[in-house]
Amino acid sequence: MGKKKNIDMNNYGIGIDIVCRYRIKKIFKKFGNKLVNRILSKNEVILFDKSVDKISFISKRFAVKESISKSLGTGIKNNIKFKDFELLNNNIGKPIIHFLDHMKNIIFLLKKKYIYVSITDEKKYILAITILK
Repeated sequence: MGKKKNIDMNNYGIGIDIVCRYRIKKIFKKFGNKLVNRILSKNEVILFDKSVDKISFISKRFAVKESISKSLGTGIKNNIKFKDFELLNNNIGKPIIHFLDHMKNIIFLLKKKYIYVSITDEKKYILAITILK
């Protein structure tokens, strides 16, 4: 048998977030495009405009971005904003995270090379988990 590898968890960042669709729907009804422009990148806004279920679309991005900020250990505050990352999908639908602007530098300085994201949604809730490695 081969040697067991020890996993250094200090090299990982893990984040999780759960969102209630009703809460996002209520906020969206109140703030509309202000909410969209606060949370979504330019590319995401284009996709949002084409989406059939706008509440699901924005809820997923909100949950993922909160999760990412937690995996960074910062949360959304100070110099970390929702629009600093975007959630897109590859050609088979797999979620892909792109870091934008100054976030590319932060990820480089943290020596993170991979980000894994998983999203699940049910009738009332959306759950997102991210791992930075």
